[in-house]
Amino acid sequence: MDAVLTLVMKYCGKELDTYGNCVKDHPDDWQTACDELKVKASNCSDHHPVVRQINRDCASEFHEYEFCLKKNQTDVTQCVEKLQSFLKCADVSAHRIQNAVVEKESNTESASS
Repeated sequence: MDAVLTLVMKYCGKELDTYGNCVKDHPDDWQTACDELKVKASNCSDHHPVVRQINRDCASEFHEYEFCLKKNQTDVTQCVEKLQSFLKCADVSAHRIQNAVVEKESNTESASS
């Protein structure tokens, strides 16, 4: 899960920080005062190519989890294993993406030297 968070923070950290600071600064009305910033943070993470790749890689695990939630609305604890499966997939995908980015950056630096 750390790899997923690291990638999201790397590419959408500014938006998430701005939203987080708004929530902190508006403890009584953050739901309305920070709504626009929430949308920006959500759009960044939802539409960034890295996050979209994780979503593609783990679509079946996510759909299984989503189906489980719909089927077990009165006891969502029944879906913990499905959630863990999705999170494991997302972490594996994020590590693969992160390693590819590091390798690409390393090759770029080597080429420019």
